[in-house]
Amino acid sequence: MRLAALIIGLIVGIIMLSQSILLTPLVEESEELARITNDQEHIEEAEEISVAAGGGLFIAIIMILAAGLAVKYPRASTVLFLIAAAMTIPIGGKSEFYDLMFWGALSAVCGFLSYFGRCKGQRMSPMHVQPNRVETDSSEGVATGVSAHNFCTNCGQSIQPNHNYCVSCGTELA
Repeated sequence: MRLAALIIGLIVGIIMLSQSILLTPLVEESEELARITNDQEHIEEAEEISVAAGGGLFIAIIMILAAGLAVKYPRASTVLFLIAAAMTIPIGGKSEFYDLMFWGALSAVCGFLSYFGRCKGQRMSPMHVQPNRVETDSSEGVATGVSAHNFCTNCGQSIQPNHNYCVSCGTELA
């Protein structure tokens, strides 16, 4: 799920970045038209385009950063994706750029993917497997390498009962 958040977040961030950069000439043209005509309608339109372009640029950078953090730091990624969504949806609702609301919704989805990918990764990671006890050879008191739950005591890999060595790290099992 974190990989999906990375891919979707990068794609959406790059699209938003491209849109914001392409809006720059339109912003300049609208501001120039507003100065020439001194018409309130043109001034408001120029401000709306400027806010949408600037906000889109800022949010695109946040989304690309969040996507980059999705695999290694999913908690930070989740927070950044949700901040981007919280900023994007209102900007899209107040302007004529309704696609910002769509990008904000996708940012929220990426945040949830990153969060649930983090939770799933914590449950399933072999580093979090803690065997309850280790069987010992009663004559020497030495650990045999297999826990009571058939996990390798060295790396946490699940072990088949008939194996003599861990398939993951090679630890000899008794």
